[in-house]
Amino acid sequence: VGELGRPSELAQQLFGGGNLTNIAEKRTNVFFRQWLSDPARVNPDHRMPQFDLTPLEQLDLVTYLSSLAGTSPDEQTSATKGNDETQELAGNAEHGALLISALRCNTCHQLPESLDTDFDKIPLKLDSHWDRGCLAEANSVTHRPGFGLNPSQRNSLREFWKGTPAWTHRSQSGEALLQENNCTACHARDARPGIKQQLSEIVAAVPAVAPRLAALAPPSLTAIGDKLHDDALQAAITRRAPLLRPWLDVRMPRFQFSETQLNSLADSLIAHDRIPPRDDDATKLAESETESALSETVNQLAAARLVTAEGFGCQSCHAIGAVESPKVDLNARGTNLAMLGERVRPSWFQRWVRNPARIVPRMEMPAIQTPVRGVLHDSLSLQLDALWATLNTPGFTPPRPGPVRVIRTHNDTNIDDRAWLLSDVIEANEKAFIRPLVFGLPNRHNFLFDLEAGQLTTWWLGDTAYQYTRGKTWFWAPGAALLTEPEQALERIRIVDAAGREWKPTPSGQIAAHYDGSMHRDATLQWYGRLHMTPSDSQGQADAETPARWIGIRQTLRATAFGDDATTQVATRLTGLQPGDRVQCSSSARATGPASHSPDSWQLELQLGQTLFEITTQNEMQLLDASRWELVPKKSTNEQERVEAHAVDRTVQWLSSYRALVPTDQFPQTPVAELIVKPQAIDAVPGYTGIQLPLPPSEMPISLAWSDVGECFVGSLKGRVLKLVDGDRDGLADQYELISDELPTPYGLWAGSEGIDALAKFGLIRLTPAHTAGVPYDATMVADGWGSTADYHDWAVGLERDAAGNYYMALPCQQDDRSEAAAYLRGTALKLVPLDATQDSRRYRLETIAAGLRFPMGLALSPDGELFASDNQGNYNPFNELNHLQSGKRYGFINKIDNKEGFSPPFESPAINLPHPWTRSVNGLCFLNTPKTLQLDAPRFGPFEGHLIGCEMNGRFLVRMSLQKVGDTFQGAAYLFSHPPSEHEVLRSAVASESDNVARRSAVGSDLKPTSFEGPIVCEVSPNAEIYVGNLHDSGWGGGQNTGSIVRLTPTGELPLGIAEVRATANGFEIDFTHAIDSDKARDVSHFQLRSYQRISTPAYGGDDQDQRNESIQSVNLSEDRRRVTLELKSLRAGFVYELNVAPLGADGTALFPSQAHYSMRSIPDKE
Repeated sequence: VGELGRPSELAQQLFGGGNLTNIAEKRTNVFFRQWLSDPARVNPDHRMPQFDLTPLEQLDLVTYLSSLAGTSPDEQTSATKGNDETQELAGNAEHGALLISALRCNTCHQLPESLDTDFDKIPLKLDSHWDRGCLAEANSVTHRPGFGLNPSQRNSLREFWKGTPAWTHRSQSGEALLQENNCTACHARDARPGIKQQLSEIVAAVPAVAPRLAALAPPSLTAIGDKLHDDALQAAITRRAPLLRPWLDVRMPRFQFSETQLNSLADSLIAHDRIPPRDDDATKLAESETESALSETVNQLAAARLVTAEGFGCQSCHAIGAVESPKVDLNARGTNLAMLGERVRPSWFQRWVRNPARIVPRMEMPAIQTPVRGVLHDSLSLQLDALWATLNTPGFTPPRPGPVRVIRTHNDTNIDDRAWLLSDVIEANEKAFIRPLVFGLPNRHNFLFDLEAGQLTTWWLGDTAYQYTRGKTWFWAPGAALLTEPEQALERIRIVDAAGREWKPTPSGQIAAHYDGSMHRDATLQWYGRLHMTPSDSQGQADAETPARWIGIRQTLRATAFGDDATTQVATRLTGLQPGDRVQCSSSARATGPASHSPDSWQLELQLGQTLFEITTQNEMQLLDASRWELVPKKSTNEQERVEAHAVDRTVQWLSSYRALVPTDQFPQTPVAELIVKPQAIDAVPGYTGIQLPLPPSEMPISLAWSDVGECFVGSLKGRVLKLVDGDRDGLADQYELISDELPTPYGLWAGSEGIDALAKFGLIRLTPAHTAGVPYDATMVADGWGSTADYHDWAVGLERDAAGNYYMALPCQQDDRSEAAAYLRGTALKLVPLDATQDSRRYRLETIAAGLRFPMGLALSPDGELFASDNQGNYNPFNELNHLQSGKRYGFINKIDNKEGFSPPFESPAINLPHPWTRSVNGLCFLNTPKTLQLDAPRFGPFEGHLIGCEMNGRFLVRMSLQKVGDTFQGAAYLFSHPPSEHEVLRSAVASESDNVARRSAVGSDLKPTSFEGPIVCEVSPNAEIYVGNLHDSGWGGGQNTGSIVRLTPTGELPLGIAEVRATANGFEIDFTHAIDSDKARDVSHFQLRSYQRISTPAYGGDDQDQRNESIQSVNLSEDRRRVTLELKSLRAGFVYELNVAPLGADGTALFPSQAHYSMRSIPDKE
């Protein structure tokens, strides 16, 4: 609220507030509280500006000011006698009143009415005694004060009076008010630096404020009279304006200005600062203060790009409306730019953005002097005009800054662009499209077909899509504003049958249009599928008695023109129509005239806002009204067409040519700097040589698969399938080759002879090489049918495949409110059973194996056909789990839709409970089985052969699990497989993430050498019996960057001494070690510690250890080869977890690795 850097200097100035060094000797706590809250009650003529303080802040200030005394409080109220004794002095109110009257205190001071007395004032004249009276020394006899002026000062005062005989009090000038109110004590203005020059002294006095140094200085007042409109300037002075810089710690107080003073101060600032209008390119558009020369739509399309990092970068420092800027340093943070014209003058804006430092030296904002290429004919003046107009358009919402990834084309025939297809959730027009097909064409035209509604819904110009994170959620958003409003659509499809009934797309499950596949062909992007159509009667009521029909649909999109007048054709073909069917299409657009007919075709032109499109068809067309038209099918003449139409011989097709009435921007192709990534050694896994492959960190591996020829394929969290490429042929993959379009989180992959099967959120997609080079593989939907929503965590996880060709997958649970269709099969494990060829593309039917899963993030199929799944701790799951999935079983989680009174099925216990927080998020799984194709003499994984590996993402390590079958029950133990990162490495990694993890980890010669994993999420054994571990760092789970890596682990055959396996016996445990152990140490029971405990499943998150017991070991037996110890306990408890810790047992005293095991005792073995 003020500055104490040089208190004595400011206090001694003419309008200083006085020295506060010993203020508590003069004032009390009660005074301080009153003065800070309402100084007018103390002195109506005060000059004290008033701050908005919270009660706590007032109390803090009162406490501090009360401490500013040279003497103690007791000393302040006593007088000292000559013999050092003190006595309290009693006051006399009546005597005090007489003194006030005698001393004429009311001549200068305002007094209570009872003490205010009128006095005859002595007139001051030219012949007054200027050498005596008050100008001389004080006279205690007559109670006359004296100012003690010397003769020279008295003469100066007399001469001043002589020259102004009619002198009266004049109004204060604005500059005087600026000085009197100490505005430049805080604010910089012109050559006056304000408080900034004293910040170093403030930090020296109060070091705790150093991190907030930039928040201690208010904005500069230089050119403020030119910057703000007249009313905005007065609102800022009086603090009527909304708070524009809430991040500042320094506070501007409220001043008690009269209307005359306010006008004087504002007029002075305007007169000094404001630059008269002038006619030049930099200001003439803005100073006219007229509407922009461009249309509002053109302005908004341009500005939506100009404000981003791909334009002028405004969003790097400024919020715009509700769209906040990313994390930005305090000294660079700017005000919200929405509707800034309500306070800022346009001519100042034009001058400011072109050269801010010319107005305020050392301003952090860069000068905008170069136009953004590809926007508004590369004209800087037009761009700045569009920016100004759009920022002052109510409701303008720019793209959210800081996307993780951008899908972009260029609208330039000189650039070899391809089309893009995105099928993940996208948020647009305040709606989440859960099953979209987003097409990004090379001419920067973008279309969205909504599979949920079965219609071509909207389109936009510019970037195709931006991928963002929000908390732990990932989502997409259009790269520019839509050219349609909510609830509008470009093309809707209906069928009217021979009986006059209308058939429209309605959901089968969740969606009305079922996607069957897509492909890139000859500069086109095609998709095909089926519309689920149901009828309604003449009154529009649903006809539930008539079975639904499936109508085939195929759409082909092609960019046919580029540049400002870019055009895109959307060809639509419907098959499966019956005799008498007529196709009726409707749109939110309206026809510009009647349908026209040429010898070969019919045409119809429609317009919707800035969208113009023309329908061309060889089918007979009739315009029903301004927004509906009808097409009559014709018979197919081509046998192949009849086959594609599933033997139904009636088709309708039309061609829609779309162009915008505003120019389409171009995006220049900028060279991308080659990212050189060095391989890094990973030494976290004893007995293995680890190397982090030199791959770009931009992809985040979540699934791995190898083809029969040894090619490795990777699924990325960012939504694509890639192939690993060894570009320099050094034996280490160093490049990713994209083979898919954009899919939602492909958490499962399998590479087989039929193609690459990718398990995405909504279905199993088969990818097969395209006939066109340089484009994604063809995609075919081979299985789907489970529910999903916009919830990012509605993943599908897998894939495992058995010898019969059955796939296995699992679906995370449902915890929110949703429809039955959206909750269908959530929280279950599924078997995908191969089907014979069907009329559609589906090649598998779904068969439920088990239910009650929470987040089954890893699946593993044993050579014996036993299926296991990892599951994560949370509500109902007090442990992380390894579940043995058995047909018909239900595990511990309950979906919200199932959680009803009376629902209490029997639950199957996990095979292994992995304690939390020892593990926090065990995800991918794999069995350590040596591939049979290697034909090795011995298993590659030694004593760990047949064990499982699990990926602990949060803790950044791998766990190993061994299984023991007791009767029909699987149970077992968990151990560390890799060393968790040390505290030093965790801290070092956190620093790297904060300062730019990608650059530091990937740069040539980087000093950040990873010794552990980035964040294991998936693991698989390669055909060469090497373990590949996919890692990621997700900003939603740990801050920092969204990066990934792949680590290859090669067995060396030299394991350290440690626990190999723990198994339960009828009265204890057998412990196998990787090597022989010391006999004497092994027989010492104190080297083994066991405790048992359980956790209870509840709807609450997690669970505490219960019924803990430190186990008493009765005896220890060592095998002849000294590699097995048998522990005998007094008793065992089924349903409990046993935590085993073993002291060093080697001859050299080296700690074991692992030295700890967690055994889940589901069932106690029988005695042999």
